Amino acid sequence: MENDDISSKNNLNPQDQLNYKNKAKNLEFVKNNSNIKIPYFKEITFDDFENIEETLGKFSEQIIIRSNSSKEDTDETSSAGKFLSIGPIDKNDISLIKKSWNEVLQSYEKDDNNTVIFQDYVDGAKSVSVLTSYKVGTDSPYRTFSTYYGSQTDAVTSGRYNKIKNFFIHRSLDNLPEKFKEYYKFFKIQNQLENLFGNKQLDIEIVTDHKEEPLLLQVRPLMGKAIKKEPIMVERSVIDENVKRYKELIPTTDDRFGTNQIYSNMSDMNPAEMIGKKPDNIAFSLYRFMFTDTTWNKQRGEFGYRIYSGGKLMELFNNVAYINVNHSLNSFLTRNIKNETCEKIINYQLNKLETYPHLHDSIEFDISRSSYTFETDEKFGEEYKNIIDRKRDYSMAS
Repeated sequence: MENDDISSKNNLNPQDQLNYKNKAKNLEFVKNNSNIKIPYFKEITFDDFENIEETLGKFSEQIIIRSNSSKEDTDETSSAGKFLSIGPIDKNDISLIKKSWNEVLQSYEKDDNNTVIFQDYVDGAKSVSVLTSYKVGTDSPYRTFSTYYGSQTDAVTSGRYNKIKNFFIHRSLDNLPEKFKEYYKFFKIQNQLENLFGNKQLDIEIVTDHKEEPLLLQVRPLMGKAIKKEPIMVERSVIDENVKRYKELIPTTDDRFGTNQIYSNMSDMNPAEMIGKKPDNIAFSLYRFMFTDTTWNKQRGEFGYRIYSGGKLMELFNNVAYINVNHSLNSFLTRNIKNETCEKIINYQLNKLETYPHLHDSIEFDISRSSYTFETDEKFGEEYKNIIDRKRDYSMAS
């Protein structure tokens, strides 16, 4: 898929491909040299405002007025989200259009250009997504994909919404998991743009319309560490080796509850803070011997929790120390809870962590509730009221 062809209308000069001007010029370049679909747009100048009614006749009923600052999208800098965009606006509301046009221009710097973009508003949008060619701030060969399911087309770039899903997918797209196949159409556009601009370090914004057809909103250079040098392409064999190890570490013991297997470097014994994210051999070996081989399990058994035979708590993946969260959560099940209920509890906790991964450094307060506070009884009762029935699910076993 890396070599997807593009439908080219012109013979491209390689120098032109890297000549980022502003949002409108970037979109115009894509429109003239590819088959990628873009909502109808026009770069509006002061002169265009003299015949604004005639100009608006070519647009759909609602428009969005977008910033078009020359300081926003260049080879050297990016000020994405810094400047104002306003919409949707009824195209017949001339007074509001003029007012909004002025407000957008006022968000520019004094020596900036004086143009804005009028663009058809994508009514009934299903989602809006931002894709980057590489993981921002690193040399990692992973496409990043941030998507918001809804009609707010500025949801990802504005930072005002928290219901955004983020994915990191290897650039090669080899063995793309089934759950990501629906995003193939976005990666195809991404590859087309990288080929078109002769640059594999781009930041792209795409919206899907009511038919779930992807439409390009903008493309800009990707800023940050990754733009300074060729990203390091990690050998696929290294990743495959770690995946194989991950699968081999899934225990098959009868006392293991929960179907997911999650690792975190800040949970339970918190190796990231105690011995470092990538510990040297002696630090890892000592920490493992003293705490995470058997001590952790034995100590919890002494406090009334189940003795768990699942295995070691800490493992290494590509020289990074991780805690097996499934082991950790299982070790905080008390002996008097029935097995069927244990399975429900652990699956609930793992699913919650998978949904809210930012909680991985506060599992004891927000997932397992293993640290007692003044709010524990109230929060535990509310959260587990549909999972645990004290009379039904507790036995007298010790």
